[in-house]
Amino acid sequence: MKDEIKQEIKLTKEFISKFNSKKLEGLFKHYSNYITIRRNFREAYDLISYVIKNEKEIKKNNLSNNESLINIISACFFHSVILYTRWFKKTNNKLILKKNDFFQKESLIKDHDNFIKLRDKYIAHNESNVLGGDLFFYDPQKKELKSSYVLRPWDEPNKIKQLIEIAHNKIDKEILPKKEENLKKELENIINKH
Repeated sequence: MKDEIKQEIKLTKEFISKFNSKKLEGLFKHYSNYITIRRNFREAYDLISYVIKNEKEIKKNNLSNNESLINIISACFFHSVILYTRWFKKTNNKLILKKNDFFQKESLIKDHDNFIKLRDKYIAHNESNVLGGDLFFYDPQKKELKSSYVLRPWDEPNKIKQLIEIAHNKIDKEILPKKEENLKKELENIINKH
């Protein structure tokens, strides 16, 4: 087989499984998971950067009544939280990151835990109105009920941006190069055997 392989190989689960090597399958799975995590962190970073930039514009130009822009910013914020936190929560057959592998400072661990809580209590299950909520009013003279949504000011975008950056950089500069090197070595070993 070694002589047959002279061009680039498309690595897929199917191709890897042809070699009947649990070690190779495991190395490939870990490598591909970390590639996905890195991509998700980059997406989350871009989204939260958009939030921070546009939040400044809203404050600067007094655009707080621009409901469409606020909804887009809110969606970007929530999606960045989801992309970041999903890898620290248990899912079927997926890699789970451990916060202590990325954060040592107590303040960062606390911020991280708050974003996990935000994801669990508000975004995923709507158990809490941590980012604001509806206020209700009754006007006895007009016999009318009114509601108004109040959005709590965010101080979180810069915090989650920092967490994403730290986790991304560790994966990009430390974890992925090791995973890649191990996968390449095992591929070479298997190709040389066949």
